[in-house]
This record gives sequence, C-alpha cells and structure tokens, in this order.
Amino acid sequence: MIVYSYGDIHGMYGYMKKAYERILNAHEQMHKDEKCIHVFLGDYIDRGPRSKDVLDFVAENYDKEEFVFLPGNHEDFMYKFLFEEVGSIEFMKTVAVWANNGGPETLRSYFGDEAMSGINWMGAKLKEWRKRILEEYPSHAEVLKKMFKNDYYKIIDNVLYVHAGIDPFVKLEEQRPETFLWTRNKPFLKRTFLSEHVEQTEFKTVVHGHTVERDAQITENRIGIDTGAVFFGKMTVAKMVDGILKELYTIKE
Repeated sequence: MIVYSYGDIHGMYGYMKKAYERILNAHEQMHKDEKCIHVFLGDYIDRGPRSKDVLDFVAENYDKEEFVFLPGNHEDFMYKFLFEEVGSIEFMKTVAVWANNGGPETLRSYFGDEAMSGINWMGAKLKEWRKRILEEYPSHAEVLKKMFKNDYYKIIDNVLYVHAGIDPFVKLEEQRPETFLWTRNKPFLKRTFLSEHVEQTEFKTVVHGHTVERDAQITENRIGIDTGAVFFGKMTVAKMVDGILKELYTIKE
C-alpha cells in the first residue's frame, strides 16, 4: 500500500492545499493505476490564519476511504470548547490554555478580529462563539466528534501513524489517549526505542508529528514530520510504500 502522511498544518491552509495537490500530481505520474491513502496526523487548527478552511477540507473528506484524519492535541482544545459544559472546571481549564496556544487565531478565522481580544475570552463572547460554531458550522463539530470517537492512531503495513507518539514502556493496547495526543517522551524520541523497551508486536515504525523540528527526523523506527509549517514555513509529507519510507516531500512558501 502507498501511504502519504502529512505533518502538522496549524491553520496554514495554503501549505496543506499545495502539499495535497503536489502529492496528487506525483502519484498520478508514478502510480497512475494504484490506490493510495492520505493520512493526516492532526493539529489542523490554531496559530495559523485559516483554521476554518482547513476544517472545511477535513469535514468534506473525513468519510472517504482514501483519507485518514487523526486527532491532535489542538483538536482536543476545540472539542472540549464545543462539548464540555460551559462554566465547568474542564471547560475553563481548556479555555485558559487554548487562549495562549492558538485558540484566538482559530476563532478569528470564524469571527474576525474580535476573537483576538483577551477581554472577550473572559466573558459572554465565549458562549456566543461556541453556539455559532455549533449552529453555523455543524460539519466541523461533527468531524471533531468522530475524531475522538474513533481510534487515535492507524496501523498500515506495520507502520503506526499517530499525532504525538507512544510511551515505549507500555503496550499499544494499554496506551493512554493523552499519550497519543501529547507525548514528547524522551525514550520515545531516542533512536532505538522499540528494541530497548516493551516489544510492540503490532508495528515496527512510528510516523508522527507534534514535536517540531526544522527537518524531518528519521531513525530506524521513528519518522517525525512536523517541520513547523506555521513556525518555519515548511511542511513535510512522507511517502511510505509497503511500510518502507520511499520519499519525503517538502512544501515551502
């Protein structure tokens, strides 16, 4: 199977569109009659200017068989913003963290510059914005529900695709959801985690995003492809064929 996996997007719709179109063209030229799967590794929103447009793309394609959209930690912010009880401790904790981690840029893509005001993040505007997204963009709310209802990872050809990574000391079936979304576990980021720690029988390689590096990180069993579209102006797509890395595509401004 041919699998193209896409690093973190963070509201950079132009990079995502350019990357996807480049992959479609390359695949048509090299593998015209072969099917492929596009795996997006999460963090579609926050920080960049066009999160709403990225979620339009995700919602439009989520249920198509050639796409896999995995959740990232930033989708977790928006999911809790939309579905936790307003005023609850979990809701207020989420809002406080999201306000300093790209949430204002995401809501600005829906509602304009008023979303950038810190005062608005402390009052009735939050309820208004939440209500409007649920009513005016129901496909966005629904696709977030689906992401967190389904598996947080995908295994294809002995490769595990996940947003952040895994805990090398824990069997796959015992991993916590927070690990898949958030981990920057130092043993995981070492070169030989699979051979040194718990034997993972379901996969041999992990492809992930979340940990930003200027260049893709390739070890014997880990491929990190968050190259900082929103920070460094570079997005990476990894091409895997039958579980083997064949090519890295770099998309720049």
